[in-house]
Amino acid sequence: MDSARAMSTANYSLTQTRRRGRQLVAQPVGFGAAYDAAAHAVTLTLTGKATFARGGRLVVVARPPGGLTDAAGGPLDGENQGTPGDDATFVVGPKGNTISR
Repeated sequence: MDSARAMSTANYSLTQTRRRGRQLVAQPVGFGAAYDAAAHAVTLTLTGKATFARGGRLVVVARPPGGLTDAAGGPLDGENQGTPGDDATFVVGPKGNTISR
């Protein structure tokens, strides 16, 4: 991956689901991003006290022009369906114990 884009928090959206009255709403969660080139992995570290009591959602942005790319500049296939440049969406389970597509 392009390390500068991988470390940019603008390429990720992390929300937790909270109850506001009778409605469930998505509340943004603060985080930092670090890229490990040797492992080809990004670590998102939470800031604050997000509990994900009701779960949440993580979106990894791959759509051009600013999304994640490979080292050569090609957009990533976020949904793994053969279409470069689409975002990947993950569901964070209640209490933050699981993450799935």
